[in-house]
Amino acid sequence: MSTSIRPPEGEKVVDWDEALDRVAGSEETLDELVEIFLEQWPQMMDEIEQGVARADFTLLRRAAHTLKGSAAIFGARRVSHVASSLSQMGKNETLDGSDIALRELQDEMDKLVPELERRL
Repeated sequence: MSTSIRPPEGEKVVDWDEALDRVAGSEETLDELVEIFLEQWPQMMDEIEQGVARADFTLLRRAAHTLKGSAAIFGARRVSHVASSLSQMGKNETLDGSDIALRELQDEMDKLVPELERRL
């Protein structure tokens, strides 16, 4: 069964209402999570890229799964979707389509990061 790498059209970059629901309405907690994500996302992306470059499926699966979950906190479904595809590639030990997925992920991160930075 193949999964589409392209993120769903029409999804918000960030769903702030969903994000606030996840932290029981605490703006302070949400801001802390945004700060942590902004500090950690470059390493997650680097590990995903390394996983693909080295065909290190364990690293790819772990890093992509971490990014997927981290982005989901903010209702960032587009990033979560592409990261999930990459995580599945790691799980299935295949790199078919990984070049496209990496480009899609970078494109989505280029939208997500500024959106998160604006919150702070």
